[in-house]
Amino acid sequence: MFYNVWRKQRELPSGRKEENETSKEFAIRELYEETGQIVSDLEFKGLLKSGNTTGGEIKFNPVYFTTTDKIQPFRENEESSEIKLLDFKKEIGHIDMVDIKILDFI
Repeated sequence: MFYNVWRKQRELPSGRKEENETSKEFAIRELYEETGQIVSDLEFKGLLKSGNTTGGEIKFNPVYFTTTDKIQPFRENEESSEIKLLDFKKEIGHIDMVDIKILDFI
């Protein structure tokens, strides 16, 4: 998980898909941009259904998963200040509720 300096909480990488980018390409790019981790492939786990509480819009976001044997060095950027591995034993600070649900699912 990375620490989002704007929202002041730990989050899973996410963002906005660029034009002509597949969902998998988008997930690989966001993982790199927000954590510095380089992966060549991700496993599709399903779709996250979420709703906007004010506008009532429903959207579906793809969820991907991967494993690695080696963590790449983190490079601080404008959005994130650090990454932490999550072992579910140590407290690491506030985690977004949507991300907790995703972690429960995968």
